[in-house]
Amino acid sequence: TYVKGENKKLKAMGERSTDLLEHLFEAYLTVTDKNFTSYVQQLRTDYDTGREDITVEQLLRRGETHYQILQERGEWKAKTSEQEEIIALKAQIETIKTRPNSHQSQGGRDTT
Repeated sequence: TYVKGENKKLKAMGERSTDLLEHLFEAYLTVTDKNFTSYVQQLRTDYDTGREDITVEQLLRRGETHYQILQERGEWKAKTSEQEEIIALKAQIETIKTRPNSHQSQGGRDTT
């Protein structure tokens, strides 16, 4: 990936980016997949609290691996149960909106 290549270039020149790991965490947390961002947030918490020391290369590898696992399971960007429920409710509302109202006459006035 691009980040891996840039990190290798820095190393080859004897340089390193002290901000790269933080920027990578931030970038991963912008992903729109809830499972993925929860995983990354846990890694970040473990890193921030000193429970785990992680390098840029490790974070890249673990992010890529977790992405591949979610893809293989068909869970990448899968809708949550709440999102599915909202979609179903919206569909019901649309059905109700398009259904002729039996309580109104043709002129649109309530006949009850």
